[in-house]
Amino acid sequence: MTTHSAIQAKQQHYRLPAKSWTNRTVLVTGATGGLGSALCKHLASAGATVILMGKHQGRLNTQYDELVEAGAAEPAIIEQDFTQTTPEVLQGTADVIGHNFGRLDALIHAAANLGELSPITHVDDKKWREAFDVNLHAARDLTMACLPLLKQTTNASVVFTLDKQTSAYWGGYGVSKAALEALLSIMADENEHPQTTEGVPSVSFHGVLPGPMRTRLRRRAFSGELEQEAPLPETQVGAFLYSVDRVEPTLTGNIWHTERSV
Repeated sequence: MTTHSAIQAKQQHYRLPAKSWTNRTVLVTGATGGLGSALCKHLASAGATVILMGKHQGRLNTQYDELVEAGAAEPAIIEQDFTQTTPEVLQGTADVIGHNFGRLDALIHAAANLGELSPITHVDDKKWREAFDVNLHAARDLTMACLPLLKQTTNASVVFTLDKQTSAYWGGYGVSKAALEALLSIMADENEHPQTTEGVPSVSFHGVLPGPMRTRLRRRAFSGELEQEAPLPETQVGAFLYSVDRVEPTLTGNIWHTERSV
C-alpha cells in the first residue's frame, strides 16, 4: 500500500500529461490570483477547458487572452464576487455550466479573502462576514450546486485550498479556513458512495495546504517579508494537479501538505 507520505513526495513535481485533459472541463475559483492563475495555465496546457471564475473582469479578460494566445482550448469567464452572491445565483451558474459544456470534471477552490488581521474583539463585523462568505459559504454553496454535474462524469474531483492559521490576529480568515477543513471532511464522508463500477468514489474531495506562496494575498498578510522569500505559485501546484487527476482513485478526504520549493 502506498503511504500518505510517499504520495506527498510524488505530488511535489506532479504535472498533468500533455493533452490528457482534452475534452474535460474544470472550474477554478479565484482564477486570477497567484495560485488560481498558475493552476489555470497548467490545466489548459494539458488540454482542459478551463472556466475562469473571479471578481475582476479586467483580470479575467487578461487571463483569457493569455490562455488563448498559448494555444489552449477556449476558456470561459464567469465574473462573480463571492461577497455579493447567494446559493440561488451559484445554482444558476452550475446550470449554465451544465447547459454550455455538458460536463464538469473538477472544481478547484482557489478564491480566498484575508479579512481583517486584528484581535477578534476589534475585527470589523463586515470584514469578518466577508471572510466567511468567500472562504466557506461560497465554497460550500458552489460545491453543492455543482455536485450533481460532477457526479455525472464518475471520475470527478473537488479540491479545497486550506490554511492553518489559528494563532492570534488571524481573525475571520483563520476561523473560516478551519471550518473549511471540517466541511471537506464531512463532504468526503457523505459522498464516499455511490461508487463507480471500479469501486472508487464517483467524486473525490481533497484539501491542499500549499504553504507560503508569492501572491498578492501573502503580501498583504506579511507586508514586511521580502517577495523572494516565498516560492512562486507555479512551483506549488503539484498536489492540486495530482488530486484532480485522480492518480490514487480510491482516495478521498485527504489533506496534502505541499513541501516548500527552493
